[in-house]
Amino acid sequence: MLILDFLPNWRNGVTETREYLTNIMTAYDQTEQRAALRDKPRNTMAYTLLLHGADASRFDWLLTAAQAQVLLMPYWPMPFRLAADAANGARALQLDGDLPPWVVAGEQLAMVYGGRSSVPVTVQSVAGKTVNLVAPGLPGAWPKGAMVYPTWQVRAQDTLDFKRHTPTVSEASISLSRQISGAAAPVPASVADMTYDSLEVLTRDINWRDGQDVTMAWMTDLMDGQRGRTSYEVLSKAQQRTSSGSVLLDNLAKANWWQAFYDRHKGRRGVFYAPTRSRDLPLVKSPTPAKSVFAVAGTQFHALMQPGTTMLTHIMIKLQSQAHQLFKIASLEVDYVNDVTYIKTVEPWTQAYRPEQALTYYLASKCRLGSDTMTINWRAALIGETQIAVTTVGANW
Repeated sequence: MLILDFLPNWRNGVTETREYLTNIMTAYDQTEQRAALRDKPRNTMAYTLLLHGADASRFDWLLTAAQAQVLLMPYWPMPFRLAADAANGARALQLDGDLPPWVVAGEQLAMVYGGRSSVPVTVQSVAGKTVNLVAPGLPGAWPKGAMVYPTWQVRAQDTLDFKRHTPTVSEASISLSRQISGAAAPVPASVADMTYDSLEVLTRDINWRDGQDVTMAWMTDLMDGQRGRTSYEVLSKAQQRTSSGSVLLDNLAKANWWQAFYDRHKGRRGVFYAPTRSRDLPLVKSPTPAKSVFAVAGTQFHALMQPGTTMLTHIMIKLQSQAHQLFKIASLEVDYVNDVTYIKTVEPWTQAYRPEQALTYYLASKCRLGSDTMTINWRAALIGETQIAVTTVGANW
């Protein structure tokens, strides 16, 4: 299989997408049921190429002969290097890092080094930084520092345009679609950071450099807006909110974890717990700890946040130990004398300090992903950014 081993022009970055497909069936009262229509995501990689001399000619030859064929694309965002020289026929390679978890037996790696021809090798097994190859092993001798890339089997778009700036310099934009095999969908290797009530809890924060975008929605129906009095019917059971923010992927572990998070939930299909990330819970020292150690300043919280009337059903607290804990809101009690609202929870508070002395505390709810598509904008190798949106769902939706 031919290797499409032309390095991206990192000035423009590399855009990777992984897309699931979910059918969301919405009832009259806006409750929803979700069905996953794809077991495996559709993956694409798009980037630009700036080619000089022999590479420009070779790119022309390759597309002329094999544009309609399945090609092997090095997974450019995750490069690895040989940690030691490898002899001709070697069956074991020592790398400088752990390969991503989707590199399993039968997958291929691309060996890339300097001005020599790139070659593919097939993985037999992976053990940490050691990769064992199937026979006949490594073709040729490769020095320490040679590049080793995981690969995708891809097809190029049917129509590809490129510009020749000079007879020896070409520039092209290319979009490659990953081939989907008939093999079983792999189980995501990365696991949840925390679980509660048999559901995953999303504890990882966003990159606050770009802030957080929040959309709040009630579904209403205007009964008469043309003649006479206006009348509305509120269709949805509770307000639905979508919160989105960027996530910085600055190492291999983070990239693997967030990709596995999308895989675990099949895009918008899965349900998990997530906090609002906004300081919408003004906890204060409880005037009467016997009633509850959780106390909120003011009495409006009691009127507006009764259980059963909102999707924000839990308190999420980051403890001083850096661990997270969820508390389900059982009931609210108003205290007009002290001007506070007591929050009574199913789970008891067991720390030696008071809840408002914790590192952070938010309201939390059951959520799903806001999009079936995960887009990663890779700025350089192992440096990328993606947008994560979560949408609240009702307790029984």
